[in-house]
Amino acid sequence: MSEYNEGDLIEAEKKEIASSTRLRGVVKKWEGEAGTELIVKAPGYEPMISWLEEQGFTLTVIEKAKPKLPTEWGAYTDCDGDMWVLDRNGLWIDFSSGEQVLDPVRYAPFSKLEPASDTAKKVLDALRERVVFGTVVPSDLDQIAAEFGVAK
Repeated sequence: MSEYNEGDLIEAEKKEIASSTRLRGVVKKWEGEAGTELIVKAPGYEPMISWLEEQGFTLTVIEKAKPKLPTEWGAYTDCDGDMWVLDRNGLWIDFSSGEQVLDPVRYAPFSKLEPASDTAKKVLDALRERVVFGTVVPSDLDQIAAEFGVAK
């Protein structure tokens, strides 16, 4: 089974002796009783991908969906770990060159960077939930929190 993503354009084809059946559509998510399923949204027909595969259709991705770009301004890393800034005006700036990039989607996916104190707080909160008696005492965690500038 291939991997399909929401927004992919796919073609489903089933060849038989005297004829063939073909449909083309965009992959969408559909919430059903059994959970989330992927369907092919084609004119007048919306079969589930799993059903098409069970029926012997060959599915081919014609065009992959473009990754969605973040919209919240801030600092990001791209697929290669390079740093970027999305400014308040929605412009993508390559941090290493300082230049605006008009088509950053080719560097997706992007991961938002956050201040170290925010990350430290998340880690400490998780540790606090998992403290095992005798291993780490709360005062140790408070010292680490103070060191990272994390307020309670």
